[in-house]
Amino acid sequence: MGLFVPFFSVDEEGGVVARIGNNPNFGVDQFGPMWDIGQSQDSQQAYEVGKTIGTYLHDYGFNMDMAPDADVLSNFNNTVIGTRSFGSDPQLVSQMVHAEVEGFQSTHVEPVIKHFPGHGGTLGDTHEGFAYTDKSLDQLKECELIPFQNEINQDIQMIMVSHISVPNVLGDNTPSSLSSVMVQDLLRDQIHFDGIVITDGLDMGAIVNAYDSATAAVMAIQAGDDILLMPENFSLAYQGGLDAVNQGVISKDRIETSVRRILRYKYRNLV
Repeated sequence: MGLFVPFFSVDEEGGVVARIGNNPNFGVDQFGPMWDIGQSQDSQQAYEVGKTIGTYLHDYGFNMDMAPDADVLSNFNNTVIGTRSFGSDPQLVSQMVHAEVEGFQSTHVEPVIKHFPGHGGTLGDTHEGFAYTDKSLDQLKECELIPFQNEINQDIQMIMVSHISVPNVLGDNTPSSLSSVMVQDLLRDQIHFDGIVITDGLDMGAIVNAYDSATAAVMAIQAGDDILLMPENFSLAYQGGLDAVNQGVISKDRIETSVRRILRYKYRNLV
């Protein structure tokens, strides 16, 4: 990847979320639920998912995939994650996620693990609107955060932050993606992740039902996110961020920090 080659990404987990795989016109291999692979406890299967998906994505010109799903399904009534998760055991999920990550990396497609700090124990669906977990930080550390911490320890480069609210950690109902407590204090300072942080889609209900595109963009940048994914209104999001910099609400150094992070990744992966 050259320094100025854009990221071309897609949401391609396999199973129910496969924009390409589930379209028969592409004629690529399809996979069942990741839950079934997790229940097999065969990490080689997870590796093959990453390698196979990564191969066809690379062939179609993609260099980034918003996968794998690193959520631990700790709430079995959670249907938004459901069988997208490898399981309810954080150690098993960690094992499977890492194998799939290695599969992707073997194809030069960068995986983005998601949905930090863990969407598998939540009530509600962030695609539609407000979703939350009432877990404490200690409870998250005992379960949901384990797969993310494991991948950070093994040098994962990209993490997607969800829009879930975690009031017992954040102190209010701010979406995690827009909270500096979640992104800067927890993910960066406590868990020591210095890679690229990407928001979940900013066109999702949890955001657009509460914030306009300009406000959401400014809050995401202030929170510490490096890449803002799919604002509902790109022009308003861009202008909101630009105005915030010109007015001194966001420092130029804050923008340059994210630019350096992205360029550092691209320089590291020059081929």
